[in-house]
Amino acid sequence: MIRRPPRSTPKPSSAASDVYKRQHSYDAATILLEAIKAASHSHDGNLEIDRAGVREYLDNLSGYEGIIGTLSCDDFGDCGAQRITVVQNSSADFAGSIENVVFSFAP
Repeated sequence: MIRRPPRSTPKPSSAASDVYKRQHSYDAATILLEAIKAASHSHDGNLEIDRAGVREYLDNLSGYEGIIGTLSCDDFGDCGAQRITVVQNSSADFAGSIENVVFSFAP
């Protein structure tokens, strides 16, 4: 008889984290669609998308105003708000703890 380890149960996500994920997803999809639009053209009635053009658009993305803030892509292709905030949560009151910023960095 083969014994398998018990399956882990995924932790339910909080409503705040779901909103956060949706906002990032929206910005990512919008940026990608704009890159495709910028790198595509019609040829003999067919839509042609230049993949190198999409990559070039993303490589040069800077100052994009998204839902989560101003986004730019770095030399490694990482696009984000380039912002870090550390919050100390010492109670079950999440709303009260969010104002307890211990460290913040935004280049």
